Amino acid sequence: MMTKPEVFIIESLLEADYQNNRCEGDLISKILTMGGRTPIYRYVETRQTFMDALREFQESDYRYLHISSHGADDHFLFQFGEIYFNEFHTYIKLILNGRRVFISACDAVNHINHELANVILRDTGCQSLIGSAEPIDFDDAAMFWSTFYYLAYQDQGDVTKVTRDLIINILRKLTNLYPLDMNYYAFSRSQGIKLDRFSKGTKKRL
Repeated sequence: MMTKPEVFIIESLLEADYQNNRCEGDLISKILTMGGRTPIYRYVETRQTFMDALREFQESDYRYLHISSHGADDHFLFQFGEIYFNEFHTYIKLILNGRRVFISACDAVNHINHELANVILRDTGCQSLIGSAEPIDFDDAAMFWSTFYYLAYQDQGDVTKVTRDLIINILRKLTNLYPLDMNYYAFSRSQGIKLDRFSKGTKKRL
């Protein structure tokens, strides 16, 4: 399936976060737009609008899905309530083939049993999952992801392809710049799910 090298952002936060303008996904969308990209941004307040946004992502043929929310080691916390990862799998199992997923949600990509990685990568055709290896503040998340996408698209024009090598290079740079550790899960049919952690500009296989 041919996909478009653009970012589809789904965001859902607690009501207090929304009222206090802590929507990092909205900021990322605006920065991408200023850079000449055509992101799609959807803020979702209900379970139905979340499902609608996922359906729109599938129909858009956009290659990159960015989810901004609160999270724990086994669920996302959206404005309308919790969605556990096993339930999330039923929503996304048929729409991630050839795509990459980026998660900005505390603890969702940082846990011992790698549950979210299995949900997103196993038997879906998804290429990779990237997210913070530790709880992340709103300002850090906004700065990190805005810079990540800026570097990913820099000087690539219409032939943009965010490859594994490019992702690794960017994660090395940004974890050296920002005080964050990032997890990069990738899937291959021969080796299964692999996890690299980036910290202070270095990469370690876990």
